[in-house]
Amino acid sequence: MNSLKSQIEQARVSHAVQGLTNDTRESVNPREEELKSQLELEKARFKTLVSNLRSLKTEIEHLQHLLEKAKVQMQKDFEIWWAEQGSLPPPPSLPSHVQQ
Repeated sequence: MNSLKSQIEQARVSHAVQGLTNDTRESVNPREEELKSQLELEKARFKTLVSNLRSLKTEIEHLQHLLEKAKVQMQKDFEIWWAEQGSLPPPPSLPSHVQQ
């Protein structure tokens, strides 16, 4: 967009210089109008892309929240399982002919 703005300014200066040297007073510079329309298209495209990025950001933040929630739940589940393992009686010893 900055490039287009620079080109518009150059077109204005060029048009003004031509008007002074040719002694014509054209109020409409076709090159400037073309550049302005390109600039408007770029602005619209930029706004669309920013909107898309905002949507993605919201979705990513939601997924990060779900991931964190699942992580906390998994940690709680593990701690409960671990506590249950400690309260279980030890497994019975295997007969000597089964052990190797």
